[in-house]
Amino acid sequence: MTLKINFVDFWSYFDKKDNPFFKILSQYYEVKIDNDPDILFYSCYGWDYLQYKCPRIYYTAENKAVDFTAADFGISFRFSKNRKHYRFPFYAYVIYQDNLLPVLTRKLSYNHAREMWDRKDKFCCMVISNSKASKRNSFFEKLSLQRKVDSGGGYLNNIGFSIRDKINFIADYKFVLSFENESFRGYVTEKLIHSLQVNSIPIYWGDPSINEEFNSKRFLNLADFESEEDLINKILNILSDEQEAIKILTEPVFKNEELPKALNFKNFELFLLNAVRESLKIKPVAITYKRHLHKLKILTVKFKKKVFFLKKKLRINGS
Repeated sequence: MTLKINFVDFWSYFDKKDNPFFKILSQYYEVKIDNDPDILFYSCYGWDYLQYKCPRIYYTAENKAVDFTAADFGISFRFSKNRKHYRFPFYAYVIYQDNLLPVLTRKLSYNHAREMWDRKDKFCCMVISNSKASKRNSFFEKLSLQRKVDSGGGYLNNIGFSIRDKINFIADYKFVLSFENESFRGYVTEKLIHSLQVNSIPIYWGDPSINEEFNSKRFLNLADFESEEDLINKILNILSDEQEAIKILTEPVFKNEELPKALNFKNFELFLLNAVRESLKIKPVAITYKRHLHKLKILTVKFKKKVFFLKKKLRINGS
């Protein structure tokens, strides 16, 4: 059976044919990318989805809730009992997409961990583009007062160029600053995963429930310390104590060495298949009365943004 789908409003480097949704559905359908799709997959980086009246499946990698006045099914990081929603946070997306489970579930031996630690000849780095994460920005500045933290992204860049291959870049560092943009239960992105992937020690802040899924002994979590200064002291102590670093690196990634529910990819595949099958039978929310509620929400959001930027402009002109 042929299934026509399309993707809109995703991040800039999103590949319509190289992503978990396309890969899964291609196992059961002859999938074609089409501007007149049977089902639309959309995300939170634009408004193009409003042009489509077919069933819609929403996915977000950001700290945003699913709006069911626009989506027929939703996939996000949030915990929900809504049968039309599935928790598949961006960290799970990245692990699925890049087939990282073999790497993340492989426990390092003492000798291998020591070799990895000794091979890393640089202190700490981060790769970010979001300038609004004040918690991360503040910690970066405080840690940089002790030793230089290399920033290779588009924001706070201090290495003279923006890196193209994040994984290769961070692999040389003993520590990776892995703060999320925001703190919200269940909101875990690729930042922690990438650091673990290259056998560095992540310095984390974000999801207050992170220790329910990940082994707290395998990374440094600001929430586990009394203050930022205490965490910085811990980082510097580990830097001077190879044995403590090796002990951290030999810890398993996941709590109790068990995979989180978010990494049960079979269940995710079943949800996606069911969402597609149901979507092909239902009246899309895009042509129900809910579309009017959604338009009202959009107008409210756009109005608030205009007011915000107007106030900002007035403050700048008045200073």
